[in-house]
Amino acid sequence: MNFYAKFGGIETNTAWNQPQDDSVRRWRDSLSFNLSNWYIVGNFIEKYSPTNDLDIILIQPNIPTLQTLSEHFSEMLSKGFTHKLLIDCCWMPEFYQDEWKPIKKIRPDNKFEKFWNGQWYKSEYTADKVNQIGEQLWLFEWNSPHDNWYKGKERGYNFTGVPLSDY
Repeated sequence: MNFYAKFGGIETNTAWNQPQDDSVRRWRDSLSFNLSNWYIVGNFIEKYSPTNDLDIILIQPNIPTLQTLSEHFSEMLSKGFTHKLLIDCCWMPEFYQDEWKPIKKIRPDNKFEKFWNGQWYKSEYTADKVNQIGEQLWLFEWNSPHDNWYKGKERGYNFTGVPLSDY
């Protein structure tokens, strides 16, 4: 085995490429659901440094049905792997704020696994409170600032996104 990755219950043996404008648009156009309230965020948009993943967030105050959210996450991930993209997707009620305030996030997994160049890379996502709320859904809650928020502040991120449908 030369390459293996698993995220959100989706597995692949195909390595991904760094996201590029054209590959992101091809992936976006392959999705079968309404893209309203889905945003591209993070390093791909902020251009702080090269990135290996594409951060996608559904921003809306109320959580959609867990079944719908799970289906959208699974489609994004599997079609991402098909298009040789690593998609890091989640739901949040709002974007991070410049001044810290408690926040919730739902992700399709609590960990990420990859085998590449003869080594395993495994990371587990943490928060002040973590609960599994569905087969492939995890709720993360932070009451105090966390590493990702500090990283964004350090890099000068504006904590807004680009609508996926307009990209």
